[in-house]
Amino acid sequence: MIDIQWQARETPPGAETLMGVLGELTQEALFAGTCDAVLGPSRFPGGDLQSRVPRHIVTVRLAEALERAIGLEFAPSMRIPFLWLARRGGGEPGGYLPASFGFPPSHWAIDLLARWEAHDSVRRSWAADARDGNSRVLESARLLRAALFHALRTGDPSAAVRYVVDVVECGLCRDVKGAARAITLLLRVRSGGGTAEEMVRTFFDGRLPGSFHEWMTTPYAQADPEPRPLSSEASSLVGMLVERAFRLLEEARRTDGFDSWFMALTRAESVIQVTLYVLQWSMPRMPLGLRAVHGQLSELDAHYSGMVASLRVARAPVMESVVRHSRGLAEVFRAKGDVSGDRFAREALLIPRFLLDEPLTDGWREPGHRTASMLPRPDGLRERLSPEQAVVLAPDDPSSWRELGSLLRGRDAPWAGQVCDHLAGVAAEWAHPPA
Repeated sequence: MIDIQWQARETPPGAETLMGVLGELTQEALFAGTCDAVLGPSRFPGGDLQSRVPRHIVTVRLAEALERAIGLEFAPSMRIPFLWLARRGGGEPGGYLPASFGFPPSHWAIDLLARWEAHDSVRRSWAADARDGNSRVLESARLLRAALFHALRTGDPSAAVRYVVDVVECGLCRDVKGAARAITLLLRVRSGGGTAEEMVRTFFDGRLPGSFHEWMTTPYAQADPEPRPLSSEASSLVGMLVERAFRLLEEARRTDGFDSWFMALTRAESVIQVTLYVLQWSMPRMPLGLRAVHGQLSELDAHYSGMVASLRVARAPVMESVVRHSRGLAEVFRAKGDVSGDRFAREALLIPRFLLDEPLTDGWREPGHRTASMLPRPDGLRERLSPEQAVVLAPDDPSSWRELGSLLRGRDAPWAGQVCDHLAGVAAEWAHPPA
């Protein structure tokens, strides 16, 4: 997903290993959240919230241990969004790290789980009505507060839309329709012109929140902003969103293995879905060029959904079915005159192009330790992993932490071994929670 970077005031032996493990666990959590946001938990074998709570708790406890012992924090070079940073005497509804210092990695991870639980609760409470509107409205409301706060602080009304897109791209989005709704409403107001302050007042019925408490509790205006033709500024933001979707897809096509490919592709899919909804809701009469873009993105979205379904039922190695399907699509394009295959590669391909012509190597054949939590786990995967990889695959397995602890003690890193013992205890506790 995103490149997680840490810094610490000290790095005793074994610290780099544990920081690397935490980085991969954080990436996996963002990846899992994105899977849930784009297709829902039922489409992924390991995607339901309850099965993920133990592994997420272990991730939080690892972050807390490293914060206490070595002063772990996000590196200054990182610029990733956050939602809701509470501090003594105040806080911030949204912004970017590490501009907002004092936001521990453990708090960021806790917020990720808490928001997932909130949306899961809303979904289940309305399941009998077969509606997802409340999850969408919840996400939209939270993102709007954070985006408006960020726009007011920067003095740039367009920064609100860019912030929401960044939230989606990094994996913090809990509901893609909610994110698209927030962007659509922001585009409507942006099309009316005005300053960041005027935009905030429009959403809050003339009020301008001041304190953190006011930002979190001031009610929105009763009616949503009215639809209007998009201004040139708003249209450029739509163009930015479209460009982002295709850029992320191209990044997925340049990956070097199954895990990095599927994580990058799922990230691209989240932005593709948001783009589709924004185009539909913001431009009921799309220009011809955007209609073509919408059609292309719709096909890519459909291919992704079908591919995920095939990964659930395909025989090992599962990537062979994906490549076989891609080759079949290439033949369809070729029959329509795409002799070089360039049009297919540009418009419909979800995998790196070289896989169409070359045999699959081991790194491409099946899910690895970073994606097997959400996809069918290949037979014998655990036995092929290093101890560092095994705890990413199954952080809720106490034996994985004991094995890593033994390895670190053998490397003259007793402190790091003690951290692993602590996490083995946490994993054991959550494997058999008290009644």
